[in-house]
Amino acid sequence: MDELRSALSEIGMANGIALELDDAGACDLETADGGVVHVQYRANLEELDFVAPLGAVPDAAEQGVYRELLAANFYWRETVGATLSYSVELDQVVLAYPLNVAVVDRKEIEVVFTSFMELRSNWIQRLADLIADEVEEGDDAGELIVENLDAGSEMVRV
Repeated sequence: MDELRSALSEIGMANGIALELDDAGACDLETADGGVVHVQYRANLEELDFVAPLGAVPDAAEQGVYRELLAANFYWRETVGATLSYSVELDQVVLAYPLNVAVVDRKEIEVVFTSFMELRSNWIQRLADLIADEVEEGDDAGELIVENLDAGSEMVRV
């Protein structure tokens, strides 16, 4: 775990953030857009999990948005190894990526971290666009607050 902590600290410094696991093996990163990425080390699995809430889906858009998310999730077709899910606790769509740290080095952890952050930004924008499209098609448009973020990258599932 000390080697992992050191690697994460170096990755954090290289990206201008504090990426320091607490005693429970977790940390929450505040992003420039006001979001949060939860990082959790699960020692029993030798796995480092990256989890990011992407946003809530209004009732009027649920059917179409969730259909699109399921299609994107199919064999990680549009998530490059990460998984889109619905968190009951947060009432939001979340993006998650588990990394087996037993078989990767510091550089690979950095690539996955950077790619996850870019993928998160991409999916926040895509989710906002999907919601806007679904709400426009419905009778009750309501008001949407969307974030404009640019990103896109590839990740490798290890």
